[in-house]
Amino acid sequence: IANYWLRPGNTVSSSNYLSFLEDTLSRLRNKTVGLIRMDSGFFTKEILDLLEDKHLNYIIACRFNNRIKYSLTHEHAWVEVVEGLEISETTYKADSWDKTRRIVMVRQEIEKRPQAAGKRVRQLELFEEGNDFGRYRYSCFVTNLGLPAKIVYDSYRGRADSAWLFQNYPTRVNLNTGLFGQNKGQAYPLSGKVFKNKAVFPVHLGEIKGFLFAIQHWEILMTDLGFMQLLKEHYVSERNIGFYADKLCLSPKYLSQMVLAASGRHVKDWVRDYVILEAKALLRSRQYTVSQVSDMLNFPNQSFFGVYFKKAVGCSPSAYQSME
Repeated sequence: IANYWLRPGNTVSSSNYLSFLEDTLSRLRNKTVGLIRMDSGFFTKEILDLLEDKHLNYIIACRFNNRIKYSLTHEHAWVEVVEGLEISETTYKADSWDKTRRIVMVRQEIEKRPQAAGKRVRQLELFEEGNDFGRYRYSCFVTNLGLPAKIVYDSYRGRADSAWLFQNYPTRVNLNTGLFGQNKGQAYPLSGKVFKNKAVFPVHLGEIKGFLFAIQHWEILMTDLGFMQLLKEHYVSERNIGFYADKLCLSPKYLSQMVLAASGRHVKDWVRDYVILEAKALLRSRQYTVSQVSDMLNFPNQSFFGVYFKKAVGCSPSAYQSME
């Protein structure tokens, strides 16, 4: 993870934000860039076009203009992924854009998640009559990733953790050697042993070890040849960790450890999320029966699909499909 800041004031009104991005990428030299994460100051046509021209994956927080606010407050197809946190997605085309782009939307109920990040939308004229949208905090992201919306959101959330680490500890990674150390020039290999030196890292040692372990193995998740890409291609037919481990030339135990370290979640959780999100989308479309959805997702029978779905969602597929 490389962290760079542009602090000339408002990046939108600054004439050098494009050159800042170019300079940032040039400093990475021949390193493969798996994902660019940026705050809403970079929510511009020029930045998006540049990243796409360079074939770089990105997640950028959206600036809350009135059209974005309207999309957030008038969205109906929210999917609750955990209590109080709902996710949806749509497409959006700003007046200056040449094409539509994917937008991932998140809303968190303040009463259930009082520490939730995001913004409250206060323009009451945007609200539909009878709906209290003031009880939510909203987040919104533009991305060119094809991953499920929940994974896009989780991937962006790691940006704040990265920023916190770099802001609070005057350390850096040498991009040529892969060593992590202080600005004084002292560098340490990315291994657990170095964290015994409490004078260098006066924080909870387990958290730092886990964080850097995740950095090392991030590519197992996010590259074109990584676990997430394989999962996206095969989740309908393959739900066994052994299949993905074999494709990555890893043992199932090692892959399980790497995915857990890099994402905080087990392989089976990622597989379930893909299957359930697709099942919800198919059921919500009302174009297919429960039996057809079961077949499309390669379940042995409708009964097995019903048990799998209810365990994850809390209601049967038919009950979910009948919800307004």
